Amino acid sequence: MKNKNIVFLVNSFWIYSSKGASGGDEFVIVLVEAETKIAVQVANRILSKIRKKVFKINKLDIKKTISIGISSCPQHATSRDNLLNSADQAMYESKKRGRDQISVYQQVNHFETR
Repeated sequence: MKNKNIVFLVNSFWIYSSKGASGGDEFVIVLVEAETKIAVQVANRILSKIRKKVFKINKLDIKKTISIGISSCPQHATSRDNLLNSADQAMYESKKRGRDQISVYQQVNHFETR
């Protein structure tokens, strides 16, 4: 059965390897009429590509990590705000477990990390 929408909330975290400086950005990816299984496959492809890439800025090597939270409508929420909140909770679970991974929102604060 297809969900109405799947939301990824992605935290992209970068590290300057030679300076020790760090920072991050968050963004949302929406998959329309996709199954959670497909969302996890897409998230794994994104994660794999980012893990392999070393970015160069001003002659500095920058490694990025990403933490991805996934929630689906109507399984985890039915409103936009609640769907984003569920994805946010799942993303922070990924960060809490060490970053650079994917968590699917599970109600009652049980998360499935992939």
